[in-house]
Amino acid sequence: MERVGTALARIADGARVTDLPARSVERPRSLRPTTLDEAKAISAWAEATMPVAEPASLLQITTRLEHLDAMFPRQQQSDKSGEMRTAGYLALLVDYSDDALRFMVRECSRRFNWFPTIKQCLDILAEYREPQSEQAVALIECRRFAADAFDQWIVNVRDAQEIGDVPEQWLRIAVERGILRMLEDGSHVIRARYHGPLFPVSRT
Repeated sequence: MERVGTALARIADGARVTDLPARSVERPRSLRPTTLDEAKAISAWAEATMPVAEPASLLQITTRLEHLDAMFPRQQQSDKSGEMRTAGYLALLVDYSDDALRFMVRECSRRFNWFPTIKQCLDILAEYREPQSEQAVALIECRRFAADAFDQWIVNVRDAQEIGDVPEQWLRIAVERGILRMLEDGSHVIRARYHGPLFPVSRT
């Protein structure tokens, strides 16, 4: 195998560099919402500060390929073929994080006896899942809270309790389900409690 140096230089100019702008959003004290307003604030923080897995550097990709090269035998090939093969591996692995590539190397060592094909590497990478961040867990909590709150609100409205100040989306769903009725002025009433005209009043 051409020791990745030549191929590394070949694609270095086309490497993608991610430069994320700094974002400053204060972390809520608790990431478990108890109100819709808290869920909204937590979600805003989580979305603004969600960490993004940075693609591995070319040096890191090179190191992972060299690990594979040291562990596995491979068929004899010319320098030219080796250079082209290495360039292909580098080009297809450039968008993955170093943690994902480490996972790939570990799994290759467990599964294969020969140097893996690029398809085998990509199949393993498709199995990799980045660890859940604090922000991702917080978003899940907020969505679960909002879903539970909506279900309880629907039960309350069916029981003819007050509609309250809720998201517009909730109102639309309740109208679609026949629980609420939207009046001409845009306000909403509980259909079971509505005693207004069934049809527009004729003005003739």
